[in-house]
Amino acid sequence: MDEKNSSIIILLATSPIALLIFHACMTRLMRFIKLNISNQKLVIYCIIAMNLPLLLIVYMLSDSENIHILDFLYAFITYNLISYSYFHFFNMSETARRIKILTGIFNGEITNEDDIEKYYNYEKSLQIRLDRLKQLSQIEEIKPEQFILKGKLLYAVSYLIKLFRKLLAFESR
Repeated sequence: MDEKNSSIIILLATSPIALLIFHACMTRLMRFIKLNISNQKLVIYCIIAMNLPLLLIVYMLSDSENIHILDFLYAFITYNLISYSYFHFFNMSETARRIKILTGIFNGEITNEDDIEKYYNYEKSLQIRLDRLKQLSQIEEIKPEQFILKGKLLYAVSYLIKLFRKLLAFESR
């Protein structure tokens, strides 16, 4: 393996650390300037924004006489797949019921099933999810407790997930 390819692989292997640092800085900046943006939207913007510096570094690693589009394509696809995993890891920390329940058990706040209902407020969780969908411009509340679909992206993705679950012979939800 030549030096250029080794450098690209090292760059991609360290990209989650760079993304984490950039994301942490942007989160603090958004709080400092009091810009109200959902955490999920911010991480998506950070992932998109990191593409440009990454591809510029790949360009700088290439010698000017021998630039291959495949280097850029490989770096772009690999970075975005790694970032997709980062997004879901981050999103799980934001939304997963299991994480909250495990934390409650670890802290001793949940010792039996009855404690879960006291510790985990289902109505509040539903409201948080609805608020998040509104912040992501996916739904719009036209009347109190009446919603319409506004964005199509998550709706389309939900069909891909249903197809994926069907291909794997998982139960439908």
